Amino acid sequence: MGGISDVNVVQAGGCVATVAVVGGVVIEEASIGKWILNRYNSFRYSNNVYRPSSGQQANYINQHAAFKEHIPHGDGLSINLEGMASVDGTQHNKIHQVMDDFFENYQKPNGKKTGEKWKVEDYNKAVKKALKAAGLSNKQVVQVYLLVKLEQKKFNVPKTLDKVPRRATRRC
Repeated sequence: MGGISDVNVVQAGGCVATVAVVGGVVIEEASIGKWILNRYNSFRYSNNVYRPSSGQQANYINQHAAFKEHIPHGDGLSINLEGMASVDGTQHNKIHQVMDDFFENYQKPNGKKTGEKWKVEDYNKAVKKALKAAGLSNKQVVQVYLLVKLEQKKFNVPKTLDKVPRRATRRC
């Protein structure tokens, strides 16, 4: 994606805004519908998201287990989602189900592509599908997708990777 220069998350007066610079134009979203984007550590240490009674969890969009050699642990772009990844039917579970299905081909012992590197471009397509499964509109999916690609560019993520996360959801 040419013309992308930076992506940052800023917080002022209790409001969170994701700011991206694309082709010299600043794109800013306080939130994307009911979903809020932020850096993982900002969610993790927020009383609003990680309180047990909130019913929400932060979800790395560039999955930490896959990108940890490139995107620092607490800096990953995250989205707040309802429910836990391990609870069937929650937004968090729906995102992980799609991403687990993507990585299943690369997992031992039965993965058709076990041992092969996976393409970040293919991962990004799965992210779009996962965000849609969690209930984001097409416009919201595109907005988050652009930020995902910006983050990958910011941290110089290569075109292929070999880290394969374990499943976060149950297999029936």
